[in-house]
Amino acid sequence: TGTQEECNAIIRFAIQYFGLKVPNVNKNYSGFTEVKIMYDPSEPGDANSKQTNEKWYILVGPSAFAGSFGWLGSSINHELCHAKQFLGPTCQTNSGNSAVGARKNYYFSQGGYMNEVEAYDLELSTAESFGLTVEEILELQQSRQFYYSDLNVENQGRVNPYENDQNYFCEPNTCTDSVPYP
Repeated sequence: TGTQEECNAIIRFAIQYFGLKVPNVNKNYSGFTEVKIMYDPSEPGDANSKQTNEKWYILVGPSAFAGSFGWLGSSINHELCHAKQFLGPTCQTNSGNSAVGARKNYYFSQGGYMNEVEAYDLELSTAESFGLTVEEILELQQSRQFYYSDLNVENQGRVNPYENDQNYFCEPNTCTDSVPYP
């Protein structure tokens, strides 16, 4: 990896190169004023989202730079999906539907698992355009399966593998049975 400044420059280039859409935020609706994407050498994963005060941070770790350039872009896109899940109904639609409710919390619950499945489905559906390697695609499939297997039967039926018309909203009353994220 490089210095923090060099890594942030590469992140900005990846956002531009892959045409990633950083969501506009409406403080009155979401409570956030900004989505900020930055390198964090202490981030143990590829990337992670964190909310503090009025900012939504996407922290990109060193491991996101260890794969292909597409892996970096796809990792950022995964976390942008989570930002969009918080700000709207799902990351793959712009319907303006506000029925996001319990999906706003990132707990390990049906809603949390659904958020992860949606983000991995986004990565898998765009793997070719990001130029991901066979090994990277396999890793995404395994990660998706990890969260998919924790969904209940009703919610598994809502996210049939890799189809583009999934309904990522949980069955009523299943998104809120949660415990705090570890």
